[in-house]
Amino acid sequence: MAEPLIERKYYDNVFHGLDPGKMDWDRLEYRAELKLNEYTQHYFSQHTLADLRYESDREAVKQALCLQIEYFITLGDINELGRQAGAIKTASAGKFSYSKDSGSRPSRATATNSLEAINALRDTGLLFRGVGQFG
Repeated sequence: MAEPLIERKYYDNVFHGLDPGKMDWDRLEYRAELKLNEYTQHYFSQHTLADLRYESDREAVKQALCLQIEYFITLGDINELGRQAGAIKTASAGKFSYSKDSGSRPSRATATNSLEAINALRDTGLLFRGVGQFG
């Protein structure tokens, strides 16, 4: 991943994403690319957007990257992921009772995966784990 897959201008003017506020854009974009590369079985370690055959696939990748960035912004500081506890510990109404163990939160790896970003990639074939998919 030599040069960024998207520029801030694309995120702001085409995707119309959330304002990252004080978060470092370069860091957000880089971390989102790492996640995207993970979702695509490291396709972008050896390829660029230009290697994708269809414009619709290139656009889907850009959208997925923006969705991943927005997901990070929504979650807050990337360093704090995995330390968040559920707001409700115990609740009851009549005979019904609900209790949440503070240790039952998702793992850090799961907490940073944007399902919207993964879904944006679904029609590109980049999520497929078949043999010779990048031929």
